[in-house]
Amino acid sequence: MRSTNPGTSDSITIQNPTAGDWYLGLTSDADYSGVTLTTSLTVRQPDLTVLSRHIGSFAQGQKGATFSVVVSNDGATATAGAVTVVNALSAGLTVTSISGTDWTCVLASLSCTRSDVLAPGAAFPAITVTADVSATAPASVTNVVKVSGGGQTDGDNDTARDIALVGNGGAAPTVPTGGVAPVYSSSTTIQPGSWVSVYGTGFATGVTEWNGDFPTTLGGVTVTINGKPAYLWFVSPTQINLQAPDDSATGVVDVVITNGNGSVTAKVTLGASSPSFSLLGDGKHVAGVITTPSGTGAYGGGAYDLVGPSGVFSFNTRPVRAGEVLVLYGVGFGPTVLPVPAGAAFSGAASLQGQVVVTIGGVRAQVLFAGLTGAGLYQVNVVVPAGLSPGDKAVQAVLLSGGFTQVGPLLTVQ
Repeated sequence: MRSTNPGTSDSITIQNPTAGDWYLGLTSDADYSGVTLTTSLTVRQPDLTVLSRHIGSFAQGQKGATFSVVVSNDGATATAGAVTVVNALSAGLTVTSISGTDWTCVLASLSCTRSDVLAPGAAFPAITVTADVSATAPASVTNVVKVSGGGQTDGDNDTARDIALVGNGGAAPTVPTGGVAPVYSSSTTIQPGSWVSVYGTGFATGVTEWNGDFPTTLGGVTVTINGKPAYLWFVSPTQINLQAPDDSATGVVDVVITNGNGSVTAKVTLGASSPSFSLLGDGKHVAGVITTPSGTGAYGGGAYDLVGPSGVFSFNTRPVRAGEVLVLYGVGFGPTVLPVPAGAAFSGAASLQGQVVVTIGGVRAQVLFAGLTGAGLYQVNVVVPAGLSPGDKAVQAVLLSGGFTQVGPLLTVQ
């Protein structure tokens, strides 16, 4: 480049320069007195930055914990060539998946690559790294992530470290008196093999649900009832839902809840039965199915409707009519003719050993079937009696062998 005018300022731009040393040379055409030659060099290139983030704390035994990894371009020019991100997770984490929109990811190497252009000031779609947390994970776990490529030569910000805490800050769990009860009930008696809720504080740092596999550890939590491990379905900071283990014992027994920060012992009474109806989300109306032999039902290809007051829930429900067959669900209705062991899936029908009487609005309903149809789940099929006025009616089941369902559940009748 030649300049002949005093005070002239000229520039040269080199797009995506290759790595190496670059030199600028300045010469004068003649020996002019008072001529000053100056130069400055401004490097304009992509500059990739990587960040890893997570939400909240993780829990020992948690499944599906996630890190979100974002790559952005803080440089002055667009990227050129492939960009690669590599994750390295610490002990206590087992990666189950890694993916991101338009990224090509390899689980075995925990790496993701893409070759499209990233403009200055822009960011690629996030990469989600999903991992299971070991039941014996340490108090903190880490994801170290590194980005490379894209034509950048500045590596100052191409590595990030994301530390997630594991546990609930050292607070041991607590359970109040009466905090162990059949699901949907406040009874202090539970039945072995039945579904039970435990209420309290400090159980876990997040919510974890089972995969239908009857685990005895979930979200870093274990529960024993009379010294036998329970099967955990749901764990949250303030509630645990579980299936009680099989047990021939009766009377008051210990329920021990343990997590990484300690344990607590509660008391509950084991009994041969402790019936409780399942309820809808409002906590008042029974959960049930109205069979529709005519094929006009809203669910199951016309096979059934859901019972409940109309227009109250986000899903379709309707009142039941006299003469219709109503299927009610619950727990703790007692031993069955065919024993069904706890801790395993079950499908079929195992009838109750004893008889059950169901009343709707104080009027006895005809019971067509009562027994287990799933693991710990009882089904009671009744014919709705005639002569009931429209509206909400109290519904209750009484076991002739002893025991009755909770007081308060309602059934909407047309």
